[in-house]
Amino acid sequence: MLLSRNGIKVDGILSIEPVSFTSSRRVSELQIRHKNGIEKISGVNFRKIIGYETIRSTLFRIKEGEGSFIFYGKGSG
Repeated sequence: MLLSRNGIKVDGILSIEPVSFTSSRRVSELQIRHKNGIEKISGVNFRKIIGYETIRSTLFRIKEGEGSFIFYGKGSG
């Protein structure tokens, strides 16, 4: 998994949710709840790890699907 390869130890992700936003409503910090606890990561670092082409801006929201998480938003950086 991309997060684990980048030093963020998560096992069995249960939820991913924004916990803080900038004044322009961009994700400032995310909380990743997993089987062994909770990890927090900045929105900028999360985007860097996942990939700038995959998450094109920190102006996004997250929707939980069946066994997956859907990121949607707008902007290009």
